[in-house]
Amino acid sequence: SIEDYLTKQEDKESSLGSFRMEHVFSCEIEPFKQAYIERNFQPPLLFRDIRELGKSMATTAYGSLTSVPNTPGCVDMLIAGTSCVDYSNLNNEKKTIDQKGESGQTFRGMMDWITKAEPPMVILENVKGAPWDAKVKRFEAM
Repeated sequence: SIEDYLTKQEDKESSLGSFRMEHVFSCEIEPFKQAYIERNFQPPLLFRDIRELGKSMATTAYGSLTSVPNTPGCVDMLIAGTSCVDYSNLNNEKKTIDQKGESGQTFRGMMDWITKAEPPMVILENVKGAPWDAKVKRFEAM
């Protein structure tokens, strides 16, 4: 759990106040959300499309192609949310995680990155209606 992880860090550092965090990158396809992330967090890299992050190079929010930090050990924790439009109760044409919908594509993009980077901890946004059993099975199969 996060609490256990932070407690271990606290024991190592002697106080939670010395917990160190480095923002490695963010990823967002919507321009107004990119602006929010840039304004509030100033990540060193802001990628445009999560579906590209399993590759060695990906497009930034500003249109340039750059290396993706996706080698084992590059991050200790991934905090992510993928598209949930295909699972929404407002969607009359829902798709499963295995169909070619936006939600499944972005989830697979995230999983491609996780497979390469092997972060020890992954925290996913909790979305009501998302196929959590299917997502858990994907993680268990890794």
